[in-house]
Amino acid sequence: MNLKNNNSIYFDIVKAIILLPIVLVVMALKPIILIRFGVIDSSRIGHLCCASGYIGLDNASKNDKRVVDILSYSNIISNKCLQKIINRYISPLPITGFSKRIIWAIKFWNKNDVHVVNFPVRDLRLVHDEKSKIRFSVSENKKGLELLEKLGVSENANWVCIHNRDSSYLKSVMPDYDWSYHDFRDFSVESMLLAAEELASRGYYVIRMGAVSKDTMASNNVRIIDYANCVERSEFADIYLLGNCHFYLGSDSGIFAVSTIFNRPFSFVNFPVPEPIGTNYYWNSTPFIFKHFYLENEKRRLSLREIFELGLANTSDSKCFESAGVELIENTSEEIRDLAIEVDERIKGEWQSSNGDDELQAAFWSIYNQYYPLKDKELFKAIIGSSFLRNNQYLLN
Repeated sequence: MNLKNNNSIYFDIVKAIILLPIVLVVMALKPIILIRFGVIDSSRIGHLCCASGYIGLDNASKNDKRVVDILSYSNIISNKCLQKIINRYISPLPITGFSKRIIWAIKFWNKNDVHVVNFPVRDLRLVHDEKSKIRFSVSENKKGLELLEKLGVSENANWVCIHNRDSSYLKSVMPDYDWSYHDFRDFSVESMLLAAEELASRGYYVIRMGAVSKDTMASNNVRIIDYANCVERSEFADIYLLGNCHFYLGSDSGIFAVSTIFNRPFSFVNFPVPEPIGTNYYWNSTPFIFKHFYLENEKRRLSLREIFELGLANTSDSKCFESAGVELIENTSEEIRDLAIEVDERIKGEWQSSNGDDELQAAFWSIYNQYYPLKDKELFKAIIGSSFLRNNQYLLN
């Protein structure tokens, strides 16, 4: 063990001893009052949205007057408009550093999370499964109508928000951090243009979301709006458009979660790995599609079973795919268009399955269940895009 590691251990021990009196008081009070600490990661919009799961939480511990939750935000606020909306329902305190240290010390001495409030992604279902408790104010709705007029969206029209992930945003807000490990989640906006045209032909406005984008969305269709590159783009507009869209279609970047907390349907395209769908988003009944896994040395695509066997079903680092000799291939424009059609028709109640669709869905989730046993089966609603599964039955080999 080197000197640097020794110093780190000694520092942790000293810090833990200094904070021990506070930890002992918190633990001693537990029979009378349970004090819990939580830090909302507000540095990225998806993590900030996860705080809404706490708002939707309706259980004994939250409603018990003998439970006191001391919440705070992290130091960076990704969207102050969303923070303002969340603050109507919870009251975080400006004590981020203190809360982080106390949480660390509690885990050091107590080895469990009984005094910690967590904000997991899966809790988004608590504000999506029921009528959302989160609302825009009267003044915000008025401001939103003015925004729509500036964007050229007709009064009482419906719109669909679309989004493609690229590396530009994170590089711009946190330039000193190497985000390349997330590059496997990226895909081009051009691949969504066919779906956008299809949705526009169905009477929707299609609004391309994003704060910082690598490419523009080239279209002469007045119903397709590259909002990500508009002068009207703002933190408020981001939240208003996503919170009032007919549905969201796009990447799994945190921006999708805004539509979720306002109880809007959401559908993923180019989802990078299949496992989280069954663990984090099993409650979402809107179909999704994911990228193709291409084994370079054998020049073929991997089946779902092989993806699991190679340990790539929940990979979160681009280097893991490189090491396995696997390339992730984007969904085609046609695959995304077909998904957009299915999502639209399912939401309208007009979707009609083809012969064999139910059997293909059952086969897919049967394979999935062999590797990741499905939890909360009574709440399980996840669906693979029907056309995608019909045309890519190699996944079931």
